[in-house]
Amino acid sequence: MVELLQRLQARASWFNFLPLALIYWILAQTSLHIDLSWYVAALTWLPAGFGAVIVYRWPVRGVLAVLLGALLSTLAGFDAATAPGIMFTVTLEAILMATGLRFIAPSQALYSLRGSVWVIVLAGLACLPAAMLGPWVMIQHHHGHGQSWSTLALAWWVGDVSGMLIMLPLCLHPWRDSPNQNRLETLPSLILLAATLLSSAISFMNLLPVASEIRFINLPILVAAALWLPMPAAMALVVLMLLMLAIGNEFDLGYLSNSHDPGTLIAQGLFIMIAAALIILLGGLTREREDLEKNLRESAQRLRDSHRQLASTSAEREQALARLLETEKLTTLGSMVASMAHELNTPLGNSLTLASGIQHTSAQLEQMVQGKAVQRNDILLQLSDLQEAARLLVRSSERARDLIANFKNMAVDQSSSRRRHFYLPEVCRDIVHLLQPQIRRSPYQLLLQCDLDIWMDSFPGALEQVVMNLINNAFLHAFDGRHEGWVRLSVHATDSEEKVELRVCDNGRGISATAMQHLFEAFFTTRNDSGGSGLGLYVARQLVRDVLGGELSVSSTPGQGSVFSLLLPCLAPDPRPS
Repeated sequence: MVELLQRLQARASWFNFLPLALIYWILAQTSLHIDLSWYVAALTWLPAGFGAVIVYRWPVRGVLAVLLGALLSTLAGFDAATAPGIMFTVTLEAILMATGLRFIAPSQALYSLRGSVWVIVLAGLACLPAAMLGPWVMIQHHHGHGQSWSTLALAWWVGDVSGMLIMLPLCLHPWRDSPNQNRLETLPSLILLAATLLSSAISFMNLLPVASEIRFINLPILVAAALWLPMPAAMALVVLMLLMLAIGNEFDLGYLSNSHDPGTLIAQGLFIMIAAALIILLGGLTREREDLEKNLRESAQRLRDSHRQLASTSAEREQALARLLETEKLTTLGSMVASMAHELNTPLGNSLTLASGIQHTSAQLEQMVQGKAVQRNDILLQLSDLQEAARLLVRSSERARDLIANFKNMAVDQSSSRRRHFYLPEVCRDIVHLLQPQIRRSPYQLLLQCDLDIWMDSFPGALEQVVMNLINNAFLHAFDGRHEGWVRLSVHATDSEEKVELRVCDNGRGISATAMQHLFEAFFTTRNDSGGSGLGLYVARQLVRDVLGGELSVSSTPGQGSVFSLLLPCLAPDPRPS
């Protein structure tokens, strides 16, 4: 505890509140010079607002400064017996206002419309105790100049509230808080300042005979100032009016300087208070509007950035999908190469065996011819064997040639995506023949049912890729845990001669309702554990829709198999741009 007290004593100085007290006293003297001759209460008591500010910023020093400043200013106009009561009332309202400011918004009290309303309400409430106690103290010590307690209380309350509303923006609100930092440097601001000066002179210095009728022209000017200038700058115009009023009173120029009507004085004070309140409200509204515009600009910028990012992401996605399509094509070609290698193994092996047999038979025939005893039947028998071997060799070679030709056509179609006129049954037979080697090693069957005389002008490579994908997908997923089954590729002409329907059916386990909802989505697969990419059906639908110009649909009943239907135009449209 001793160490804490020593630290506080080292940091605190008992004399650092004196400059604040001096400023408080100067403001009090300035306000007293705007007393309008009846010396009851100032038209605007600026120290009330300054006292609230310093107590809000420095609670201990602020209270000490208010007490000392109030004592100095009170002794200048009242006796020593009245001073304690006045000091208590002004200190009380400063503490109440500072406490209210800390409660509602420690750092944003004047920065929003809601905060501005709270400041005005708090100022009115905080000044009520002083407005009720101060006049009572004055009347008790015969300083009321014959005025009633209610008149003095109203004048006191108006003056203190005006001082609160004027000084709080000047001291707490930042002067350059607007997004438009050049407001004070524009020509309209100079014109506004000149108009305010002229209207202030007309209103308070009685330079024209009609001054009393047009004195409230200041109010719309102040409203315009609050909308155009930062709040402290607009409030400074009110202070300028008050200074003109003080000059007018000092040199007997103002029409109010000789007035002894309390109602007129209080009305003028109410005008100042309302003007200050309007500036605070409009300043808060303007700040909220500017913050809203700033947020809208930032939101628009974020939206533009998001749009650019989305466009970039979309372009990257399209590029990724294009690469995935190429990968699927290469995967299909790889499967075709494996199947073709297996299929060519038989005719090439037969050809090698037959060629070896022909070579052996030719060698035997040569030995027989060179021998001395050669019978005609032996020669004919050897020639017959050679002819049969040659016939079988030709057949095997033709089979290999046909397989290579089919593979060449399909490979070219797959790699180049060329468009050509083709016979659909032949393409379907080539697909089945190409897939047969790998199917023969399984307990399942691949069947072909195809109507004849169907010609198409389309993209056979894309069609082959889709059909092979659907067939491979059926063999991969339909017969999980089963020891038999079949997949059938059927091709039928529709009632319309312009379209053809291909179906890939199976009698497998079917597709669940949950999987049906996501079947054609990218990267959806039920075989994550076995390396499924989830792109097969997605790529198939993309090719059918964007390249072949058709539709791909599926129907399935769990436990009863699935049917993938392709409805394709015989004359494919031009492919959609990627």
